Amino acid sequence: VSGAALNDDAGGTWVAMEVADVGSVAASHADDNPTDHGDASGGLAEGRLEAREGDDAATANPTGDSVGRSTARAGAGSVQRVHVCTATKLVDAGRVHVEVNGRAVSVLLVDGAVHCIDTHCYHGGGPLAMGDIEDIGGRAALVCPWHGYRVTVASGEKLYEGLDDKFRPCGWKSVGTRQRVHTAARIDDGIYVTLNTDPTPVESDRYACA
Repeated sequence: VSGAALNDDAGGTWVAMEVADVGSVAASHADDNPTDHGDASGGLAEGRLEAREGDDAATANPTGDSVGRSTARAGAGSVQRVHVCTATKLVDAGRVHVEVNGRAVSVLLVDGAVHCIDTHCYHGGGPLAMGDIEDIGGRAALVCPWHGYRVTVASGEKLYEGLDDKFRPCGWKSVGTRQRVHTAARIDDGIYVTLNTDPTPVESDRYACA
């Protein structure tokens, strides 16, 4: 496993982790259609997390987030769980940005649950995972700093505020999954990520491996 620090336009720092033979997903170039009310898809990526006394302290980067490191290597033709940080690191930082086999993903701790989602926004490649997290109808959603798009951390759905026939707000609605989510879990004292390699294209794919 090899690591190299990377920086994006928003000033975030990642550690690139090359994991042999982890599958990659096909890129999607579909434009977002706010009137598209397709069903949501994509797996729930969460696990319960409790800090353990004695875990290493977080290493802060310039954004206040944490840098993760991989200690796992995948076997040929397999999808491997990859260690990204200690549990205490995630508790202290709240979110960790890493690059696994060329894919930029972020691990988030939200209300005690661990989630993993593509770092860059499906809409324009912005730093979605660095955005604020809002409670929208009981669902945690990242707000992209670039264009204000709201994306749920658990399922990657893009939410928008609907209007009735008199153009009055009528509640938040989903256009379906636009951001790929991955599986994150705590195992012993570590936080692990398993990439979602479902071949069905998701719009964030086009920015995740650029």
